[in-house]
Amino acid sequence: MFRILYLSTANQQFSSQELTDLLQKARARNEAVQVTGMLIHSDGDFLQVLEGEPENVIGVYDRISVDPRHRDISVLQRGLGYGDRLFPNWTMGFKRVPDQTLIDEAIGVNGRVKMRYLDAMSALDFLLACSRSQT
Repeated sequence: MFRILYLSTANQQFSSQELTDLLQKARARNEAVQVTGMLIHSDGDFLQVLEGEPENVIGVYDRISVDPRHRDISVLQRGLGYGDRLFPNWTMGFKRVPDQTLIDEAIGVNGRVKMRYLDAMSALDFLLACSRSQT
């Protein structure tokens, strides 16, 4: 199983409808190539993990990485050997986290830490915590 975990910053504010549209398109595309994962939007940042066969995950990520709606992409984890899929049943789980305290509670970090500054393990812990109430 191949995984890419990354953070990025939105170039615009996203309305709930824009996030819903983005999610619907991502789910359809990911399902077509058997890619699973989870996406979180919080305070203008995105955190996403993509899982599946290497060529499929890389193809999805390559398309995402040139999307003009975000910038400052930081890859936290990329490669093979991470075991089983963490999100096997979701073509793209989603959680909008409007409140920093949810981040604090999910991974037990200081309230001044933003999602942008999580390391790979903390980011995965946060994704898993959010997946319990994903939409």
